[in-house]
Amino acid sequence: IYPCEGNMPCGSIRLSALRDGLEDWDGLFSSTQDTAAATEMIKEFVKGPDDWGWLGWDRMQEIRQRLGRLG
Repeated sequence: IYPCEGNMPCGSIRLSALRDGLEDWDGLFSSTQDTAAATEMIKEFVKGPDDWGWLGWDRMQEIRQRLGRLG
């Protein structure tokens, strides 16, 4: 975090990305009983530990909405 206006803390872009990742993880495995469907969604954009395909913001939002419907 960094100091912002009025000495209030504000998060960095990296902190925001970490938060988004934790929310996605929670959506994938904690809020759904259908882990097979969640795993298939992950396979759309993660091929391996060092092979991630960027689908774009629109596709990521679509996957997040599908996860919401699973839960």
